[in-house]
Amino acid sequence: MAGLLQGTGASPDFDDNFADSGQVAAEQGENKLLAAELRNELDEVERALAKLDEGVYGSCETCGTPVGADRLEAMPATRFCIDHA
Repeated sequence: MAGLLQGTGASPDFDDNFADSGQVAAEQGENKLLAAELRNELDEVERALAKLDEGVYGSCETCGTPVGADRLEAMPATRFCIDHA
């Protein structure tokens, strides 16, 4: 603790790889976020494929009306019409 007090002149003890450890932790956090986003996207695609098998693909899950072709082209796994997006 004395090394952290102002005016002691001693520098705190850090691991030689302290900066590298911080970078690794940041990259791991980014990788976990990316993996979660990809998992969510895969879930949405699988849901859309199931709807295709059931014969209800392209229908809004809220109101049941057909989702526009332009919207489906832009977002094939969309679950909602533009009004309920």
